[in-house]
Amino acid sequence: MTVIDAKDRFLDLSGGRLVTDEYYESEPDSSFEWPMSIVNCEQGSEEWFGARRGVLTASNFKRIVDTKGNPSRQAQDYIDELVGEAITGESHQRNQGDGAHYWMDRGIELEDEARNHYMAMTDQQVDEVGFCLFQPISIGCSPDGLIGEYGGIEIKCPSAKIHNKYLREARVPPAYYQQIMGSLLVTGRDWWDFLSYHPSYKRQLRITVERDDDYIKKMYDLLTAAADKIALDIQNNG
Repeated sequence: MTVIDAKDRFLDLSGGRLVTDEYYESEPDSSFEWPMSIVNCEQGSEEWFGARRGVLTASNFKRIVDTKGNPSRQAQDYIDELVGEAITGESHQRNQGDGAHYWMDRGIELEDEARNHYMAMTDQQVDEVGFCLFQPISIGCSPDGLIGEYGGIEIKCPSAKIHNKYLREARVPPAYYQQIMGSLLVTGRDWWDFLSYHPSYKRQLRITVERDDDYIKKMYDLLTAAADKIALDIQNNG
């Protein structure tokens, strides 16, 4: 793992080992270092938007691959969106409507409280990071925290109605499955906790998701193909 400043996010990682078919067929040796960079920036900042611009990000991996590992019908739309970002320098996420920003702002406001609740509940330290970039195929994620050497966390702070639904169903909502598996792909970690938090409820939902390499390999292949299309369109049209 390499830590870099936001302005240097295209650091040359050519000396690192890429994730290939060989990686999935055998365990990496002790000298293996996961080819990921952490971009030092505050999530939601100008630097953060810049680091994500034109990059396939875990929160949108569901637009490339479905929960079964099959191609999503939304893939081309997402590819077009990222090509546009890369060529114009404008981030699509920043241009979303007020409704999207309300829930994003709410999540930001409650995230520290939820993270502290999780640390008190589990007695585990959660380290905040900016943007994790898997340089070989230009994909990334913005974890709500990394835990020790092997874990991470995705925090959601939904409405009371949705939180109650999550508690009743007691499972990771399918809408976030690709995001969690994608975060495991980008970071190379073994497990990820999903936390649904609502300050008015005495019960919160925590579910640990283990890495599924069979699914991640399918995801990796589809993301690689998408990244190749993005690079070609930028080269031809930019």
